[in-house]
Amino acid sequence: MDIAAKSNSDKSRYVEILFDFTPNNRQSTGSQITSSYSQTTDCLWLTMSSKKYACFTSGLLHDFTSCLHLNQQKHTSIKAIVLTSANPKIFSFGGDLAYIRNLIIKYDREALFNYIKLNLDVIFNFASHFQQLRIAQVTGAALDGGFEAALASDVIIAERQATFGFSDNDIKLFPCLGASYYLTRKVGARMAQQILSGTKRYTADELAKIGVVDVVTETACSTDAVIRYINNHQKNGDANNSLKQLANRINQTSYNELLESCHHWVDNAMKFSGHDLRQIERIVKQQISSCIQK
Repeated sequence: MDIAAKSNSDKSRYVEILFDFTPNNRQSTGSQITSSYSQTTDCLWLTMSSKKYACFTSGLLHDFTSCLHLNQQKHTSIKAIVLTSANPKIFSFGGDLAYIRNLIIKYDREALFNYIKLNLDVIFNFASHFQQLRIAQVTGAALDGGFEAALASDVIIAERQATFGFSDNDIKLFPCLGASYYLTRKVGARMAQQILSGTKRYTADELAKIGVVDVVTETACSTDAVIRYINNHQKNGDANNSLKQLANRINQTSYNELLESCHHWVDNAMKFSGHDLRQIERIVKQQISSCIQK
């Protein structure tokens, strides 16, 4: 038996254990992202609505892209885009670990790469191809890919109870959607590496002190803070837009480099053992439990 076959056989023993935790919302339902447009501030609010399992399902990612496209056609004067979550306790856990786990078990490298690339494409497009001010409004946990999505925004406005971090290191993975670039731009290479390589959960106040979070508010006050920020930004619109466009030109990351990072991520994931898969199962259980807690 070759190595790949042996590895696949080893993983197949865990299919029954893990299958029950697989969400059934792989395809777009048209309801995982809701949008609201404010004519007062010319702001588009995008709300992630995967309440049962707050992660980047394929459906949510497709809905996000479609929602942005449709709203840009409908509202041509959008000045700001705000990304937030319907679950006040969880911004996003990032990658759909239940789906990732099942693809590893099936040894479906192509499907796994396509899913990771979809994540990259959506976040990279959001970070690089919009001239509007982009704000992440974070009221709860922004972990792994959820943290990377927040970092891809121009501004992070977080409530004091919000937490941020990377648990990928617990399962022998690493952030591959641009976090290294976004953090280095904000805090420098040394601090970025410290955040990326550990499993520490950072508070909003801790990240505000080092310049990752831009505004910290009390609980339930972040929406007002977002509106104030947008109004202040628009008062100095020309200067802010010029500086932002210059920053985008200077800091434009290489898509090809990030794509290569995704290839390495998938290569690493395909080597997972049964023990690694049980680790994913444990994390998925914790994530689902956090989503259904009142």
